[in-house]
Amino acid sequence: RLRPYILGLMKRVLKFLLLLIPVIIAYYLLKDIYKNWSLIKGYAVKTNYLYLALSYLSFVVANLFMTGIWFILLKKLKAVVTLPAAISIWAVSTLGKYIPGKGWQFVGIVYIAKKLGINYDVSITASLMGQILTIIAGLVISFSIIKTHVAPVFVTIFIAFSLIFIYPKFLNMILDVLRKWTKKNIVHVDLTMRDTLFVTFLYLIGWLVFGLSFNLLLMSILPNWPLNVLESAKVYVSSYLVGLFAIFVPGGLGIREGVMAYLLAKSTPGYMASFISVLARLVVTLAELTLTGFGLVYLHKRGISVFLKRPDNRDRHL
Repeated sequence: RLRPYILGLMKRVLKFLLLLIPVIIAYYLLKDIYKNWSLIKGYAVKTNYLYLALSYLSFVVANLFMTGIWFILLKKLKAVVTLPAAISIWAVSTLGKYIPGKGWQFVGIVYIAKKLGINYDVSITASLMGQILTIIAGLVISFSIIKTHVAPVFVTIFIAFSLIFIYPKFLNMILDVLRKWTKKNIVHVDLTMRDTLFVTFLYLIGWLVFGLSFNLLLMSILPNWPLNVLESAKVYVSSYLVGLFAIFVPGGLGIREGVMAYLLAKSTPGYMASFISVLARLVVTLAELTLTGFGLVYLHKRGISVFLKRPDNRDRHL
């Protein structure tokens, strides 16, 4: 009788400890910013707000570009959907990634897509494919950073194994496993090698647009920061992927900022690296919320509500 209770208690304690990690990272980042605020204010006065505004707009474009690739995947899977609808589905469901656990965004995608007449199996398959190919493109870009922290031979093997996912037959095998595991309908991907390579290439470009966005943000705070899109993309993508793989943290909060600050600290003072990582989160979130606002308006005009309505008093007496 005690065994289930002990196991349940151990799981709760482990979950608490895992959630404590990002809290500790966030604490030290904010402490570093607070301690050195007088120095940071000097940079704030010199902030180039034009570059900061361009960074925000570029992050909006980057998210639109990534959503456009997902739209291409939907069309490849014979979904009847418009680009504004695809943007709305993805942008509104993005709110789900800030809920503990990594599956809520997919739940949101399925729910909203169904409201717009897209079958569950099509929307979830396109999303899974997009996630897999996004990660592969991200690993390729961040390879030079990853290999400095992990033995190059292991990184090479890992990336080589990841590239297998581009092969449609192997991709379908993975989807078959997910189909059996989730007991849900996941469509068979009728794509060619050329299709998956093309989509992966588009994701590579998408990550570079994020790199440009992040580079503009760095240039807005650090006047002497050079324009180097690839290097900025490496830092941004590396921190994003670590946050993504931290499945116990909603939206990679704390983890992403910690990794970004660590990587930036090699070329800028630690307190500025901490400040920039937090500022980047704010700008990125604002860009995402901009598209979320568009998505909510688009869905509202079509009579679609993404919020559960509370029953009124009359309903409670029925």
